[in-house]
Amino acid sequence: MNMLSLAATVNHLSVSTERLILRKMNFDDLEVALAHERDPVLMRYVKDNDDAELILKQLLKYLGEWHGFEGEWLVIAIELAATNQVIGTVACQFESIAFRRIEIGYRIHPDFQHQGFAFEAVQRFIDFLWHVKVHKIVAYCVTENQRSFQLMEKLAMRREGHLLKNIKLAGQWHDEYIYGLLKPKQS
Repeated sequence: MNMLSLAATVNHLSVSTERLILRKMNFDDLEVALAHERDPVLMRYVKDNDDAELILKQLLKYLGEWHGFEGEWLVIAIELAATNQVIGTVACQFESIAFRRIEIGYRIHPDFQHQGFAFEAVQRFIDFLWHVKVHKIVAYCVTENQRSFQLMEKLAMRREGHLLKNIKLAGQWHDEYIYGLLKPKQS
């Protein structure tokens, strides 16, 4: 699949599980996306969120069309199928188009954690990524975020590295783990 067809596919993405719908975030999601971005508990291991204008500017970029450029984030809404409530996101960006390597990230609102939604959503998204010719998926995680790296391990990702003082949050440098998952061999 080439980049143009991948971008077209993803911009109209709607895949589901028994409990969830994964779809590209859109402008109707702006209010809930803003609330999630400004939630200090939800964002404490992701990024600082003290500049409301910058948050809005980034969100508007995420809600527009995705082109598949390296470093351009695609944000997918995780919606409860029963209520159509957005409870979180799974996101990805190409780290390298030439090497077909994608970085993923995810978050679930605290009210919906510990119910298996993150595993269900990320596993379904990974399944989708294998169908669009991705070779490797990577994810980064602050070392203190045990629940996040435990989810990566449950998804069969392997810890490939420990990056020292790699991200700055709330004025402090933090170490990060990097996890990787290679595309399964076709039988």
